Amino acid sequence: MYLAGGYFYYEVDTITTIFDVIVLLFGLILYYTYLPVYIKRFHDTNRSGWNLLWVIIPIIGALYILIVCGFFKGTEDDNKYGVPPRKINWPKKFIPYLFVWVIAAVILVVCHI
Repeated sequence: MYLAGGYFYYEVDTITTIFDVIVLLFGLILYYTYLPVYIKRFHDTNRSGWNLLWVIIPIIGALYILIVCGFFKGTEDDNKYGVPPRKINWPKKFIPYLFVWVIAAVILVVCHI
């Protein structure tokens, strides 16, 4: 996520095969799934989702996001972003993402061979 601009420039500039297009699409899927997770985590710690823009500052931004999202405990009670999640319904939320990842991995392996 931290190298999104450079990654997309490199990928678009060097696309030569269908495998390169699939890798680019897989990268877009990664970014699409990471952004809401980071924003929800910032909201859980009572911070704005705009804190994700710290990623623009090379090393300091990545460290800030790692520390806040990885080590800070979320708020126990309600905060200005709502009620913290008490119970996650894993089968309904996890299985569709797992299915997408497995299909993407199979496509990448088959296209690479």
